Amino acid sequence: SSDLIIVRFAASGKEALWDARADSLLSFAEDQGLTPDFSCRAGICGTCVTRILSGSVAYFEEPLDELAEGEALLCCSKPVGPIVLDL
Repeated sequence: SSDLIIVRFAASGKEALWDARADSLLSFAEDQGLTPDFSCRAGICGTCVTRILSGSVAYFEEPLDELAEGEALLCCSKPVGPIVLDL
């Protein structure tokens, strides 16, 4: 089906099928055994900013800081399709 979204974590070499029950890309990464930096988990501090190598995210909580092109805040975003993160 077309709703299958593969999330690849390039730096760690992991990839997993996105689980729609995950709260965010941050908690999904943690579910895969990764330990991304984070602090507020609310899109405020910018600690969890990660480079998107391909694909894009949708925010369910608008980040307070302007992000550079190709960056995402993991704590308040979900993938909109297959995505490769620099994690």
